[in-house]
Amino acid sequence: MAARAKSKGMTICGLALPAALFVLALATPPEFSVSAGGLRISAYRAVLLFSILPNLKKLFTGAAGPVLPADILMIVHSVWAVLALINFAGVGQGIESGGIYFVEALGAYLLGRCLVRNVEEFAAMSRLMLYVVAVMTGIAFIESITGKHFIREISKAVLGGPPLPFIEPRMGLHRAFTSFDHPILFGIFCASTFGLAYYMCDPPKIFRSTLVRAGITMAATFFSLSAGAFSALGVQIFLAGWDFITRGVGRRWSILGMIFGAIWTVISLSSNRDPVKVFLTYFTFSPGTGYNRIRIWEYGTAELGRHPILGIGLGEWERPVWMVSGSMDNFWLATAVRYGMPAVLSLGGAMLYLMIKLGRTNYPSRDVQRSRMGWIVCLVGLSVAGSTVHYWNALFCLFCFLLGSGAWMALPAASRRSAPKPLAPSQIESQIANPAGFYAS
Repeated sequence: MAARAKSKGMTICGLALPAALFVLALATPPEFSVSAGGLRISAYRAVLLFSILPNLKKLFTGAAGPVLPADILMIVHSVWAVLALINFAGVGQGIESGGIYFVEALGAYLLGRCLVRNVEEFAAMSRLMLYVVAVMTGIAFIESITGKHFIREISKAVLGGPPLPFIEPRMGLHRAFTSFDHPILFGIFCASTFGLAYYMCDPPKIFRSTLVRAGITMAATFFSLSAGAFSALGVQIFLAGWDFITRGVGRRWSILGMIFGAIWTVISLSSNRDPVKVFLTYFTFSPGTGYNRIRIWEYGTAELGRHPILGIGLGEWERPVWMVSGSMDNFWLATAVRYGMPAVLSLGGAMLYLMIKLGRTNYPSRDVQRSRMGWIVCLVGLSVAGSTVHYWNALFCLFCFLLGSGAWMALPAASRRSAPKPLAPSQIESQIANPAGFYAS
């Protein structure tokens, strides 16, 4: 992973330096943080603070292509969250806490939007994430076997910080933290790379095999022993499998949508619980966890009904006294409760716009087609998993970054990118005569 200079600036693995540093910073232990005026400045926040203004300039000057509806929706989401926090805590505190949210949400989105602008840079981002996961797989294996979370423990011993929380083992194994705040975050980070790795264009030679790339992400995700991470991975595997077995079938994604619609209808008619509660019950490791998530859904939606516009900010949501933890294990619900329906609708709307736009665009380039499929599979997996876990800190920033990293395919230039030209007969004869040259090209 050597940095190299190009005319467009410094890169790591072919990815622009700020975006590459951001990906690496996401995997930096939280102990590598400094406090500034009551705010925690972690490695990834530092990258976002330095990059947000240049990227805003690129967006509004046209250097990153025309402004998209998704860009406007992400700006609306970030500004609305600031307003919600001002409503909760007043102007001073609201701007301070809302400002860092603005930097994380919009700053991470703009990193992907402005610095991942074509198929080569998208492939470079996917490669770098795969490298990070590959390194973490070995570390996670050791942690799961020994129960020694040595990256976090060494960081804490050198730099200080609170002790790691005790998390009960599962399946006879310890849950791996590696460099993340929680095994859930580690698992989601690794699971998010499955679609990107499976559909990767121009993979590195060491990971040329699709099965090897997919196996690395699956193994790393397993050591988190997190139901949320497993659901993100499972959804992506299912979508990739459906894509593989239905090639050549017309309107196959509409068929899949109708299948899920039928399943949803059957559950609604045959169960005394709504489909959301059924989903929350079975996508867990234990009945107790499922029960708790159902209660979170019930009391969280009730809280949202009382504060639908600006949410409750950083306040406590009403719940029974026996629900000691204030954690709301549902990213979409937590966003709506904290910042109001406009915030969650604008965030979801940005993602939905890009998915519909990409799905309806006819790309002549096979590499762009694969990039589209990898991005959609990744984001759908994260969206589904977001209904069972909350994305915070590094994982929230990763979600926004990945969202922005697919926006280049919604620009006119992506649909004009031509497919590889067919080989001339003389070229075909030359490659048959010298097959080694073909595989080296």
